[in-house]
Amino acid sequence: MCRHFAQGRRSYGWVLHCCLAMLVGLGLFAPQASAETPVEAGYRDFDFGSIVNDTPTGEKPQRKVWWNDGSWWGILWDPASNRYEIHKLNNSTQAWSSTNVAADTRGSAKGDALWDGTHLYLAFHIFTSNPQNVSPAQSAQLWRYSYDNSTDQYSLDLGFPVTINSSNSETLVLTKDGTGQLWITWVQSGDVMINHSVGNDQTWGTPYRLPVQGNDTDGDD
Repeated sequence: MCRHFAQGRRSYGWVLHCCLAMLVGLGLFAPQASAETPVEAGYRDFDFGSIVNDTPTGEKPQRKVWWNDGSWWGILWDPASNRYEIHKLNNSTQAWSSTNVAADTRGSAKGDALWDGTHLYLAFHIFTSNPQNVSPAQSAQLWRYSYDNSTDQYSLDLGFPVTINSSNSETLVLTKDGTGQLWITWVQSGDVMINHSVGNDQTWGTPYRLPVQGNDTDGDD
């Protein structure tokens, strides 16, 4: 078929088509799917409804899932109860199911999850693109849970949630250092802000500005 190339009357596209056809016939080349071939990947899961914000598993720096006791877990909005709940992933069906363990009920909140091997920490903040000081009801909160591997269940620890700052923000992240101290950071009024626990997970200090930073930080950083 490629004799047309020698005759000089066919385009290079036709030559390529001819040569590929020969390779396919010889079993030396497997053609790829065309652009029209439907391709599906992943699994479709439940609808989170219309009460919560449009992106309840945002923002980019925040963790929504963690690995524990041979399973993936996630903090997802449950449309039946209209609140965030701890969910477990069924590895065989790839479906999430609620454990009915409650977390934040505020529909405009978003959270960051941290599992340290002993406790599960969930730090929730009210999402906004214009961070500012807010009332206690709108402040960021820390939830802490213990895990019982005999019942495969999390339970909220006594004394939680606790307030960890007095601001809303576009995002907020949580970490724990080698001494067991918890830290959070967020951006407010053009400043990178920090706060940390004092002595225990329930007691928190006064938020302060990161000492060394530039003057070009905005709420999206």
